[in-house]
Amino acid sequence: MLSRCPDVVCHPAPLHRRYKRNGSLTQSLETAAIADNGYRQILDRIENETHTMTPAIAEIAHAEFSANRALDRVFQAYLRQGRCTNLEEFLDRTDNGRADWLRSDFRAARAVLA
Repeated sequence: MLSRCPDVVCHPAPLHRRYKRNGSLTQSLETAAIADNGYRQILDRIENETHTMTPAIAEIAHAEFSANRALDRVFQAYLRQGRCTNLEEFLDRTDNGRADWLRSDFRAARAVLA
């Protein structure tokens, strides 16, 4: 979402460390359900205007979280089909969900959610 905002200033140094561990959210079979629930809650707040974002930022956020929700649906399908075993593997195999060959699956997921 930050990459689509017009005026964002980023700190030049990392302010956190990310550790991978077994049982983490990216390794869990519940990842898709947890993510979908979170995306839906965020979208509900944006759609019901129960937030403090400017209209421009709310529009960007809605577009980005809608896209994330559609990508999550593709991830769920890949899990069911045995094409990946967790979120990290899915993102690695699909260039973080941006692979050109993934576009038709992504468009289909967006159509279902629309």
